[in-house]
Amino acid sequence: MSPSGTTAGLGLYRAKPYENDGGFSVQGLALTTGVGVLVAVVMGVVAAIVGQFFYAVFIFPLFIGAAVGAGQTWAIRHTKIRTPLACGAAGLVAGVVAVTTMHYVDYVNFRQGMNEANFEEQSLREAIADTTDPKERQYLHEVLAEFESDPEVVAAMQVNSFTSYLDWSARQGVEISSAYGNSGGLNLGHTGTFIYWGVEALIVALISAAMARRRAGAPFCVACDAWKTERELGWLLAPAKAVGEVVQSGRLAELPAMAGTSDGQSSISVYECPSCPEQADVVLEVNAITYNHGTREKSPQARAIYPRGAAADLTRYFVSLEDTPISGNNDTAVARKVETVADGQQTGELVASNR
Repeated sequence: MSPSGTTAGLGLYRAKPYENDGGFSVQGLALTTGVGVLVAVVMGVVAAIVGQFFYAVFIFPLFIGAAVGAGQTWAIRHTKIRTPLACGAAGLVAGVVAVTTMHYVDYVNFRQGMNEANFEEQSLREAIADTTDPKERQYLHEVLAEFESDPEVVAAMQVNSFTSYLDWSARQGVEISSAYGNSGGLNLGHTGTFIYWGVEALIVALISAAMARRRAGAPFCVACDAWKTERELGWLLAPAKAVGEVVQSGRLAELPAMAGTSDGQSSISVYECPSCPEQADVVLEVNAITYNHGTREKSPQARAIYPRGAAADLTRYFVSLEDTPISGNNDTAVARKVETVADGQQTGELVASNR
């Protein structure tokens, strides 16, 4: 770590807790819910059709939840609704709709199959009535009797509604098979199947709700009626929880001493309004950095409101670290902006300094 990193202009700032402004509109919530439900229905139908051939236990719900959440995220971004609780509830509703649709499509397919079975039974009865050959009639009677006495057929014939289908389907049980196909599958049974369906619905609902809540809680400029844009300032080897506590307290001067204290990575980003560059306050966000199969992923840990100058001071601090790429960001356009700020075009406002 370069010594210059410890002398960068960081001090004590007037940090304020970040609070979502809670912007709400009935039209926005209605559109967000409608988009979520529409995507949920489409994904439910697709999952049911694909499920006729194969079904990946617990994997399909992840994809369905992500798709529904993405649809609602798009709607929230455009309607500018910023009430996390209401958006989360809309996500829960859409998630339940997705799973219900999937089961209902299975029910429709089941009814179609039963209609074909009824047609075959009726054809068999007509063949018995039309035949004059005693041996053929006897054979047809035996086939009909076997068909009507089959316990599975009798149970299926008693299904007359969607709810009774769910009960019948649960009695058949969900079977979990080995991925290698070298052993018999595990049937969850009647109660176990209902529990599995509940967990499946919960996964879809929670994913879609979490994505909707996260989008609705993003920093927003009320004056300009626009979402603030994120720009990563840099990263350091320090635990995200500890960095988050420092950022929320305003004690940015402690960051140099924390750098290099952990194998984990933390990044600090700034949210700024694109329409009012002279706005006094910005939002700083601390993210935990992880890598999934080589893909860099950020998980928000803490946010706080700062004077705009704090972002410029943090920029100079990160640029001063010799062993850290400019702003920890590979985006050349962002890097050039960071270099411009680091050249002194922006200054920070300190309340007190520990230098």
